[in-house]
Order: sequence, then structure tokens, then C-alpha cells
Amino acid sequence: MEVRSRHILLLPGEASRIAKISNMPKNKFSRKSEEGLYRYEILKVEGNCLFLMGHRCSIYDHRPLVCQFYPFTLESNGEALIISLGDPDCPGIGSGPKLMGGYFKVLASAALRFLRD
Repeated sequence: MEVRSRHILLLPGEASRIAKISNMPKNKFSRKSEEGLYRYEILKVEGNCLFLMGHRCSIYDHRPLVCQFYPFTLESNGEALIISLGDPDCPGIGSGPKLMGGYFKVLASAALRFLRD
């Protein structure tokens, strides 16, 4: 069985928001990253996201865009944001409601807001 390592990446504005709502300095829940648009990566405890408590996200209402986008990814080509299917093996594909363009527009708008912060 293949073990996958997921990286929970944060845009700079997201890291600032999570620091505020968690009352933790960025270096207590993340480390620096240089993965495209993302500048931080959430730390893990025993292979799981620091904010995962049991099977629940303790910051769900403020969860990072990569969590909201999953299994899709957000990238930039320097001129535009690109949303694409990042994990075609996600077991939830096809089991939920069909996502329409408006869903992705909301996520892209949030990404732009965090990129400006």
C-alpha cells in the first residue's frame, strides 16, 4: 500500500489569519515553504495536520484554501490563477454534488484576497 504525504500549504494571508484565530505565532503551527504561491506549510504531529483533532479539523471554518480546493489545486502561470484536478485518485470524486463554475469563482476570489494580504 502506497503511503502518500500531503502538504497543507498556506498563502501568506492565510498564515496570518490562522495565527490570529489560533492565538499562535506562525512558527508554532507552520514552517516556511517556497512552493509556488504558497509561503508556509502547516506542521504535522504523527503525520497528521497539527489542527486535526481526532477526525475533525479544529479550524474548519478558517481552513486553508488547499483544504477547501482538494482534490483540486491552485497554481499561477504569472498572469492567471489556474484550478486543476490535482488528485484524480480522491475517493470522493463523483460521490457529491456536481461543482459548478460559481464554486470555483468563490474559491479563486478568496485566493486573490489572501494573495493581496
